[in-house]
Amino acid sequence: MKIKYFTTIVMMLVFIISSNSQVSIFYTDLAGNPLNNIDIVPCSDNNSQVNQIRLVFTDDGANNAKITISFPIGVQYRLGTVSTIAQIGGLTVSEFDVSDLTKPVFSIPPTDLSSGNSITIEWAREAL
Repeated sequence: MKIKYFTTIVMMLVFIISSNSQVSIFYTDLAGNPLNNIDIVPCSDNNSQVNQIRLVFTDDGANNAKITISFPIGVQYRLGTVSTIAQIGGLTVSEFDVSDLTKPVFSIPPTDLSSGNSITIEWAREAL
């Protein structure tokens, strides 16, 4: 009888100690296609994450360039954080329309863009 209770207690302890909960999270794009892990960057502990993108203009007619960044549900642009990191051609970036922080619009002057101009911009996003 004691061996039966002892065995039961040992088995319960082994189960409790060795059991781990695990959650699998799958990220998909709007079409439902799975994203690679390199495409996924969770928000950091300080509730903000910085992103960069490099744009290269290949058309001389790309004047008055505007960029709209669409964030997924629960994420928004952190107001006032867009900046130019690097550029070729005297380009800068500025906020154009930030009335919807989940879809901010940025402008890239000058209005006379040339093929080969490029800009690397950076902005912060935050969880809602």
